Amino acid sequence: MAAIIPVRKGEELPADKLTAFLRKMIPDFPEEPLQIQQFSAGRSNLTYLLSCGEWEAVLRRPPLGPVAPKAHDMKRESAWLTEIHPLFSLAPKPLLFCDDESIIGSPFFIMERRKGIVLDTEFPAHVTPKEEICRNISETMVDTLVALHHLDYTKTRLANMAKPEGFMERQVYGWIQRYERAKTDDIQEVEALTKWLASHIPEKSEAAIIHYDYKLNNALFAEDDITKMVGLFDWEMSTVGDPLADVAVAMSYWIQEDDPP
Repeated sequence: MAAIIPVRKGEELPADKLTAFLRKMIPDFPEEPLQIQQFSAGRSNLTYLLSCGEWEAVLRRPPLGPVAPKAHDMKRESAWLTEIHPLFSLAPKPLLFCDDESIIGSPFFIMERRKGIVLDTEFPAHVTPKEEICRNISETMVDTLVALHHLDYTKTRLANMAKPEGFMERQVYGWIQRYERAKTDDIQEVEALTKWLASHIPEKSEAAIIHYDYKLNNALFAEDDITKMVGLFDWEMSTVGDPLADVAVAMSYWIQEDDPP
């Protein structure tokens, strides 16, 4: 389960500047001191829990250090959530975006806080992982992805924020190029794999809103019903593309004890 922890060393936020910004931007912001904690899961984009009196929210910012072009785009993720939240209630509601790097040292956005259980490598102590429960969780994951893919993106600004034409071709050649730039050893099987992928790109594919990082620990489940999803997070990779690519990404996280090394 993902935990809320004290902020990791080196990943602190400037509380005074952030407090002043929030008091300026949010009407009736409480006068109590701002408390900042961190969500332990995920080190790609850093995610913090902000609390002040009864007020709570979540802050998302890029990782520290150099960031690849077009990656970790807080403005895009915030704008994407603005469009998708009214259509898909599991997506958290964004509250505000800030590109003034003098506040915390990078662009960031703030969204509503959802409460629940994140399932990762173990179940919470109060849940006995029976076969029926596991099956229901799996069915919830499938049904939720189906619902997402059925949304009509053409009636939103998402149609202007993504390029579904040529999506699969860009994915295949893009990942092959990224592998070539990052590889440290020559692996014989990779050449055969890349040739197969390049020669089997679908001539035409469907277009739908895809999450593109759809997995169990990006979902939030109800504390009183572990099979009910109450939130879906990490929309950084979301776009309009082939829904089968979304299924493939989800399946790539499926590991078993008898998998080969």
